[in-house]
Amino acid sequence: MFGIPPRSVGLLLVVFTHTALTEYLLTMSGVGHNVILSCRSSVGSCSDVTWGHNTPSDSVANVVVMAGRFYMDSYCDLHIDNITQADVGRYWCSGNSYDFHSLSIITGK
Repeated sequence: MFGIPPRSVGLLLVVFTHTALTEYLLTMSGVGHNVILSCRSSVGSCSDVTWGHNTPSDSVANVVVMAGRFYMDSYCDLHIDNITQADVGRYWCSGNSYDFHSLSIITGK
């Protein structure tokens, strides 16, 4: 195809497909543990960053209120202390760009 070996074409397709997809970072932890979700936003101040959350059964986006167990550090990363089952779901930070995280709870029997 166009003088390009077939193996190279397949590699190019994988690269283009990868760049066209949204990247989700998976974070897994246990109930009672603390997690940090990173935000790679390039805004000048964390006051310009908003964290959102929705649960697997909820399609409505909710703004994460920075109080109690939820707080942002100076890098705009979201800290969640003492996570619970209610914290499971998709999180994202928004500023000039979006970072997406999926938080799952691991339970042992």
